[in-house]
Amino acid sequence: MTYGDGFIRSAKSGFHDFLKCVPTVYLFVFFSIAANAAEKQPSANNWLREGRPLPLILTEKKVQKAFDPGAPPKTRIKITENLRFGARLDIEGTLEKNYDLDAENPDDLAVLDPVLSLALLYKPHKNIEAFTNIEPYRRFVYDEEQKKKSKNRINILQAYIAFKGIGDGLTLKVGRQRFKDKREWLYDEELDGIRLFYTLPQAVFDFSISEKKHKDIVNPGKDGNATNYVFSATYAPNKDREFSAYTFIRNDRSGKDDNPVFFGGHLSVEEPNTLEYWLEFANVQGKEGPKSLNGSGVDVGFSFGGSRRRTKINLPYKPYISLSYAFGTGDQNPDDDVDTNFRQTGYQDNDAKYKGVARVKYYGEMFDPELSNMGIFTAALGLKPRRKTSIDLVYHYYHQQVPYYKIRDAKVDEDPDGKNMFLGQEVDFVAGYKGKKNLKLSLVLAYFFPGAAFTKDNDVAMFAELKIRYEF
Repeated sequence: MTYGDGFIRSAKSGFHDFLKCVPTVYLFVFFSIAANAAEKQPSANNWLREGRPLPLILTEKKVQKAFDPGAPPKTRIKITENLRFGARLDIEGTLEKNYDLDAENPDDLAVLDPVLSLALLYKPHKNIEAFTNIEPYRRFVYDEEQKKKSKNRINILQAYIAFKGIGDGLTLKVGRQRFKDKREWLYDEELDGIRLFYTLPQAVFDFSISEKKHKDIVNPGKDGNATNYVFSATYAPNKDREFSAYTFIRNDRSGKDDNPVFFGGHLSVEEPNTLEYWLEFANVQGKEGPKSLNGSGVDVGFSFGGSRRRTKINLPYKPYISLSYAFGTGDQNPDDDVDTNFRQTGYQDNDAKYKGVARVKYYGEMFDPELSNMGIFTAALGLKPRRKTSIDLVYHYYHQQVPYYKIRDAKVDEDPDGKNMFLGQEVDFVAGYKGKKNLKLSLVLAYFFPGAAFTKDNDVAMFAELKIRYEF
């Protein structure tokens, strides 16, 4: 082991010890939010259908939203006074090449998904809304390995009823609904459940009980075997700062005794015109099988530039840069009764925007790993030739915290050798366009270059994706 490796391991160990205090930090943040949000008033959350409740001060903020693939259609078409309809056509084509990292073994996969997304909003009263989002489509598949076939699908993504104003700032939401956080580090998933929001001018509290159910009503599938209990609190002292703390508890009913408990938080700050920075952190405890859990994860980074407002420095095409580092702890001693591997909830998408108009999978469009026993360095350079057009060039460097022969979750079909820590590098090209009216486009081209950990097969893998969205 080199001096550099020893230094890195010592730094990781010290930071891991610090993160064991996350539950205490969480309680401190929670009570601070409650103390600072004393002024209460009834409210209606304008972001209800998008799955992310916000304090009132943030719902009033005018922002340029990124292309959000998971958002339902806007119900622009008025049928009656109480009934509104929305429709959208999504065409998504993807190409995956060499995901087994072996160029001699043909495993290319091409998928075309033309999706018609339909939404219906019924509001019999100003404080009652019923919402449904259904997506019928046919998936066309070309698979060289002949493991996947084309099929018809009808997914029920959302079907809920919400009662606003049932108390001073309270909203109750029951049914299948979207659960989402800002950077989708915790979750971005449609779950069946009951959810209670308490909204204040500068804070929102969110409690939910949920389960994952099979969405496709045409093709049979399995429901999830776990119940999730989530409590979160978000505080926004102004429109440019957001702090949140959460507890996520999973109760497994499958007999595997997979019962993690997450204590975590989020910080994001947007300084006027140019600088944005963020912090995600969590500690996972609980049980997985016979082992106790105690792992920690952190994601910290910033973006600078990209503002199209007049500033002291005005460069052509409004360039911006982003730098970040994320790590999830590994397990130095897999034979003891404590698993110190960090893991995410399983509902995460790890998807956000930098300064552009397209959302980016910030751990890699192709490799796209779960943050577990891994360190990920990311550097991005972006341009905004026009206000509604952006181009991102993103670089990722991956290494394991502890050499291990498996990756908890990633898109590649090959396992590392368990001896080398260097997993590889990835380069992503992401372009986004938002038309003046209803048209949105995004293009992704990604290459993964395997590192020394992949000794058996280490050929370059490629991913390409084109998304076209038209909203009626």
